Amino acid sequence: MIGGLTVAALSILGVGAMASPAPTAHATPTISGTTHPTVDEATDIDTVSLFIAPTDAVVRPGSAAISVDVTLRNSGEDTLPAGTLDLALGARIADAHSTAAPAFNDAAQVLVSQALRDTPAGSDQSLTVEIPRENWPLPATEQPGVFALQAAFTPEPGERFTASAAADEALPPVLTTATSPVVWRGIATGESVKLSTIVPLVLPDVVQSIPTPRQLSRAIPELEAAYAYALKQQATLAIDPRIIVAIRGYGLEAGENARTFLATLEASPLPSFLLQYADADPAAQAALGADALLAPTSFGFLTRLGSFETAVPADPDAPATGTTEPTGATKDSSKGIPADLAAAAPPSGETATDANSETPVDPTSLEALMAWPQGLPAAWPATGAVDSATLNLLRSADLSTTVLDSANVESATSPRVTLRASGSGVSDAFVSDADLTAGARLAVQGLTPAERALGNAQFQAKLTALADVKPTGVLFTVDRAIIAAGVSPWEQLTALTQDAWLTPTPLADQAAGNATLTRVTPNPADADPARLDALALAQEREPEVTAIRALYVHPEYVTGYQRARMLDLFATHLASPDVDFTEIADAYAERDSEIEHGVRIIDTRHTQLVGSSTRVPIQVQNMLPFNALVRLEVRPSSAVLAVEEETFSSVVVEAKSTQTILVPVKSRVSTGESSLVVTLQDVTGEVTAHTGEIEVSVTATIESIALITLGTLAVLLVGFGIYRSIRGRRERRGADPDSESRGTDDSADGPTEASAEDTAETAPDEPTDVNPASPTA
Repeated sequence: MIGGLTVAALSILGVGAMASPAPTAHATPTISGTTHPTVDEATDIDTVSLFIAPTDAVVRPGSAAISVDVTLRNSGEDTLPAGTLDLALGARIADAHSTAAPAFNDAAQVLVSQALRDTPAGSDQSLTVEIPRENWPLPATEQPGVFALQAAFTPEPGERFTASAAADEALPPVLTTATSPVVWRGIATGESVKLSTIVPLVLPDVVQSIPTPRQLSRAIPELEAAYAYALKQQATLAIDPRIIVAIRGYGLEAGENARTFLATLEASPLPSFLLQYADADPAAQAALGADALLAPTSFGFLTRLGSFETAVPADPDAPATGTTEPTGATKDSSKGIPADLAAAAPPSGETATDANSETPVDPTSLEALMAWPQGLPAAWPATGAVDSATLNLLRSADLSTTVLDSANVESATSPRVTLRASGSGVSDAFVSDADLTAGARLAVQGLTPAERALGNAQFQAKLTALADVKPTGVLFTVDRAIIAAGVSPWEQLTALTQDAWLTPTPLADQAAGNATLTRVTPNPADADPARLDALALAQEREPEVTAIRALYVHPEYVTGYQRARMLDLFATHLASPDVDFTEIADAYAERDSEIEHGVRIIDTRHTQLVGSSTRVPIQVQNMLPFNALVRLEVRPSSAVLAVEEETFSSVVVEAKSTQTILVPVKSRVSTGESSLVVTLQDVTGEVTAHTGEIEVSVTATIESIALITLGTLAVLLVGFGIYRSIRGRRERRGADPDSESRGTDDSADGPTEASAEDTAETAPDEPTDVNPASPTA
């Protein structure tokens, strides 16, 4: 027996096991763990996780050893002591619904034991354990099927782990256990499974509201890989409308690869349907009591950046493109795609003219950008969150088919069912297998080889068990959260679904069945209450945030942009309990505040007025990427100041810039304190965006004192210059004897005294140089 003790099987959801979202409360656990009841609760065993899985999901008869990947994770704050890992093979799994988390068999015989070293706090210990073929209990003649591979970790006795008096004192307690399915010999000859697939075409989390042209170009290779996988699987496409809207909305600016991809989608033979914009969650909207699904209001904020061959209304906010005529290959006038691919697209994809008239259709209109007439009337809410209110909301939007998780229904007889729900009546549904989705997610996003091998084993084991019970078929949905996390799963998914006994089958070819909804009443408490509260607050604040639109040249840009942001906040992958939605909601609220105060006056705490008049600068800042058109009113708060021009109408503040307005102000007193009350409004004066007050200190005497002081200094400087000039000339005359002699004779004949004024007047006419060669010398 494992560890020589009877172990209580307790299911654990793999604490901290994956970077990707863990299965929701409705999903089957992926990891089985146990703790022996004799372990002291103070040891905090919940921080220990054990993962095991066969390196190859399918084990076949042979002589080679069987490899098992193992990871022991210590999420606690104390070092986990060394111990022993025992591996065993449990019983055959007869129920196809038990393959994800097989039951632990405490009576199973140990196949191999492996010593494990200490595991430091906050770290993993990963290794591969070999089971000798001679120890493998299944003979080559054993019928194919799925068995439970199990392990138990027993730490060495010490201060933290000691044997209980209630148990055998010679044996320390088992700390944790784990199980994994293992497929023996694959499937029986002739068996197969009809596998249908839904492939989401969505964008990664780094894209918010709408992708930029660069983000769009970078996303296209991943979308092409997803489409290639969908073609192999004859899958149904679930398309985020942002992809279509962005490519059409940018027109020729979208890039050749993006336009080609859109043409491929429009001409695709695969069935498809549109998700809500930004993959918004209908179940969350229903839980908030919505009467209608949220939808975009306009995309002018996007199309202003595009260029089109078809004439569109001029936009002063749009950057200059020089010409609307493309160079190079001929383009389709409505979508900006190569002509040969445009010709291959079905007529339903054309937007150049109205189907019933020759009137050209504006390619930048909301209807043209969102058009997808070939799509199925379907919706895909968050996993496990659908109730009768969700179905009623979708029915009101003419969406008759809902994609559901198998944990959200009971008694499903096919992937394509007629769904009955109390309080909602009858509707159509596609029911996906929760175990396949969870296994594929772990196979792609597992942090360690053991976790990825476990996901692979779960996926293969479920399909093998289904082949044995011969169902009508099964539906596999690719987890949208994987793509949102920026992970490319297509190579791993191809490896998981490439077996010859798996028959790719369109959903329409699956047999019709029946199912009953298991969650029949609205119960928001089942979801994350904090998420619903944050979503409700975002909806409630939308009118307040967009009130600023009146100050912009194109008010619809603000409302359209804000609605796109809010739909992104409703994204289904954010419903996972592993997502820190509070942090996301806080960032959203912060941006809301920036938009609400998108045009504002930059506060100036204090202004000094040192003269009788001046121009006071007032700065208006526009934080949004749209041009604003505002009206500025400036009024003095007291009679100390007089404003010559109080109203500035039609002030243009360009996108993401600051405009300075110089306001002429006069002071009526020499000294005092006052302020200017500044009001920022729309051009009609009906909407006030910001009111501020600029304090002004008036000290007009400073100007007079400064002028007098400056004038005095100027006079003194001139007088000093004259004094130096006179003194210099006298010194030069004193140094010249002849000049002195002439001066004496002149004095005898003339007046005996000369005034300073006479001296100053005659000084420039006196000779300053004497030629020694002169005859008078």
